[in-house]
Formats: sequence, structure tokens, C-alpha cells
Amino acid sequence: MLKEDDIRRVIAEVVRNVDATQLSADCEFADSNIDSLDHWSILLALQEQFGLVVPDEDLEQTTSIEKILTYAAGQKA
Repeated sequence: MLKEDDIRRVIAEVVRNVDATQLSADCEFADSNIDSLDHWSILLALQEQFGLVVPDEDLEQTTSIEKILTYAAGQKA
């Protein structure tokens, strides 16, 4: 099961200019200097490490740590 700490670790690995420990779970990535390429890279890393698959049409549902957790929980249901 994907956890908040897992997402923060991936963000820290992928996005060098953002302190993932300082991100609030509900903060939108765009408001934290995480651009669309970084967003894609985060999702690709989550797919590789945790099997989270996000189709293009669902990208807007994964724009914060909290939204990724909610999306992942819905995939497992």
C-alpha cells in the first residue's frame, strides 16, 4: 500500500529543487514549483516502484500528495 512517506521519498529523488519534507499533503504541485515534467517523472517513479498506473485522462487527479493517495486507494478498491 502506497503511503505518504513513499510519495515524499519519490518527490525528493525526482525533484531536486523542492524539499519534499516541507510540502503539505494538500499543496498542489504547481504551487510548489513542481512543473508538469516533474509531475510525470514522479508518476513514472511511482509506477515503477509501486505499480501505480495513472492514465493521461486522470492526471488532474494526481496533482498533490493527498490526491495521489486518494487515487491509489481508489485503484486498489
